[in-house]
Amino acid sequence: MLANPAGLTDIKSWLLFAIGLMFSLFAFIDGWFVLDPYPGYTGVENRLVRRRDDYIDRKKELIEELQDVRDDHNEKVEEIVKQLGSRRREHRAIVDHRSRLLALFAQHQDQLERACNQLLSMYREANIQARTEPAPKHFGTPYKLDRIKPYVTGEREWNEGDVGASIRQAQEELNEQVRLIGQECERGIEQYRDLDKLHPDSVNV
Repeated sequence: MLANPAGLTDIKSWLLFAIGLMFSLFAFIDGWFVLDPYPGYTGVENRLVRRRDDYIDRKKELIEELQDVRDDHNEKVEEIVKQLGSRRREHRAIVDHRSRLLALFAQHQDQLERACNQLLSMYREANIQARTEPAPKHFGTPYKLDRIKPYVTGEREWNEGDVGASIRQAQEELNEQVRLIGQECERGIEQYRDLDKLHPDSVNV
């Protein structure tokens, strides 16, 4: 080739030269882009990295799901606790309203009696003026309305102390539920972390 480059007159010689040159070029390009010192291990390493990333992402998702369940439970418990306080105020308002209603009913009966006596006095005066005989003796007796006394039973009715004690007991039980669900959440997260202790990432490094 160096002494007589144009000496390749045979087509087979040129063909062999082109084939050799082509294979040399392919080998050079393949060697230039080879990054795997151990053939076949690059794909294994890439798959390992992808699976490890998938595992880490999945573990994060499961831990977040546990925390979401815990937070959702705690929010519901807090809402129930707030409602318990409002129920106590409602109980007090109901009892006060009932007392006012009973007092208004008694006042209403007094007003009915006074109105009846006024009407009777007007009628009796007119009757006496129209009479030719003396008025009956009962004209001088005022009318007495038969009072209706509402019956308020204390059976199965909670007083303010009973309601307060029941609400405090319920709040303590709810707080205990919050504590237990928090422990279960931490136990579940710790179990996921124990997997890393069984198969630490340093083993594959």
